Amino acid sequence: MNRTMEWDHGLHLESSINNTYFGELYWADSIPCLKDQIESFPSTELHEIDHSIIPKGLSFSEKYHAKEMAKKGKEMVPVRIHLTIEPAIVEYSWESDSKIYPSLRGYIPSPNIGKHLNLKADSVNFQILDKNCERAWISVEYEEKEMLKQESDYIRTDLLKKYLDNKGLVLMYQIKQNTFDRNAGDGSGDFRGMRFKIQEL
Repeated sequence: MNRTMEWDHGLHLESSINNTYFGELYWADSIPCLKDQIESFPSTELHEIDHSIIPKGLSFSEKYHAKEMAKKGKEMVPVRIHLTIEPAIVEYSWESDSKIYPSLRGYIPSPNIGKHLNLKADSVNFQILDKNCERAWISVEYEEKEMLKQESDYIRTDLLKKYLDNKGLVLMYQIKQNTFDRNAGDGSGDFRGMRFKIQEL
């Protein structure tokens, strides 16, 4: 709790809503709640693995891999921390050539959060509102001279805290930085850095 974990991988969470009218969010039965997913992260604690021990009942490809790993012998590797994760946001995508409801794309609170907090989708203004029709969510995009681009999404702290407290959850968020030299052309200047923070609100 309240610590940062260095890890250079992203989360592979299945969290998107496609081909669904924005006005149906958070009340329609056709939008199911998201299921919990399992992720694991390397810790600072190390333990020894003996690759020379090959288990029985492996397939041909698994045996080949096990024999290749056996050449390493014993190895010290980080102990992995297994966590049950519920995605907090989903990517929403609506593709249409309609002049009334044009194509939309963005991130919104998950169906789990939206249904629990009785959030409402304002389809006219593409906004997420609370049960009192006050703004609950905001998305901000910033770009400067085609060299710096940032996309941020915010949910009101009081709403997030209520959901976490009611569900007995804690917040884990990812700090991700992508930098690259657009002039390189071949992507050789690409750099990615990520950190995960787990904390209580």
